[in-house]
Amino acid sequence: MESSSPLLLLVGLVFILIGLIFVPVAIKKLRTDRASRSWPQTTATLERTEVMKHVVDRMHKENGPTQRISYSALLSYRYEINGQSYTAQHGEAADDTSHAARLAAAHQIGETRSIYYNPQAPEHYLIELEPSYSGLYWLLPALAFAGFGSLVIWVGGSAS
Repeated sequence: MESSSPLLLLVGLVFILIGLIFVPVAIKKLRTDRASRSWPQTTATLERTEVMKHVVDRMHKENGPTQRISYSALLSYRYEINGQSYTAQHGEAADDTSHAARLAAAHQIGETRSIYYNPQAPEHYLIELEPSYSGLYWLLPALAFAGFGSLVIWVGGSAS
């Protein structure tokens, strides 16, 4: 079984590297979430609602082509910062077309809501602030991949 140890080491290292890819994503998300806590609020006005159908075509070796269809109500808001106009879009997931239509109909054109915007780049906005720790969720796949990779290396080391 000695010949499999280098292969297991390589496989384990690949999984650890894949896990490490998620670390900068988590750090960036944590920084954005923390910075957004100080973003100013402004009022955005609903200008348009639309029922959206999203179709994803996939090709599978065994099953051939498949489609995944999902629906949402797309809400388009307009907001102004220093005389410049911006658009904020927010999608609400729906089970089917009629559900998306009901979600869209629940909103009235002209209604307002508060949004948060980045003062250095007002085109970047958040409809709702996320918890400041939500970036930590990106560490879960990092830990899973790195943990599995470490386990493969450990098993490969003890097999020889």
